[in-house]
Amino acid sequence: MFISWDHKLIDTQNFTAAKVQTSTLNEELGQVKYIFSDKTGTLTKNYMEFKKMSIGSFSYGETEVSSSIIKKTDNLGEINNFNFHDEEFYRHLNDQTHENFENIKNFLLCLCLCNTVFTEERSDSQVVYLASSPDEMALINAARYFNFKFLKREIGNKINLEIFGKVEEYSVERIIEYTSER
Repeated sequence: MFISWDHKLIDTQNFTAAKVQTSTLNEELGQVKYIFSDKTGTLTKNYMEFKKMSIGSFSYGETEVSSSIIKKTDNLGEINNFNFHDEEFYRHLNDQTHENFENIKNFLLCLCLCNTVFTEERSDSQVVYLASSPDEMALINAARYFNFKFLKREIGNKINLEIFGKVEEYSVERIIEYTSER
């Protein structure tokens, strides 16, 4: 009952108050630390930021990430949807002898290959990624930030990547389309 009376929970765009559907879960709301929403954007406003990752037995990404989003520009243009920092990750990524280096490399390669992103080149030679969802955009930009750049998808399911400055071509064997059952 108190939730529907709380003036801080009014939707300012529609001027509607919060509506309580069940009273059994309200006491547990105070224990919620993180919310992850589905692709409808109900809670996320259809915007995703890359902040953390687990690769092998390591967890990367600082718990308290700066509220200011990290901006980086490369030869393709500005990198968005990214708010990650972890000195340990950068050391592991740049040390080919580290036990997790191959896992990191494979993880970033999967981010580049396991998506349905297309590119569009602007007249100013900047490349724009066209992603079907904000999470795809966040993942492809994270890989790009770490120098695993998705360059283009060609007809015939060929993907061109630039990895640490070297252009490589991969062949996509199958695309599993997103469905609500998946």
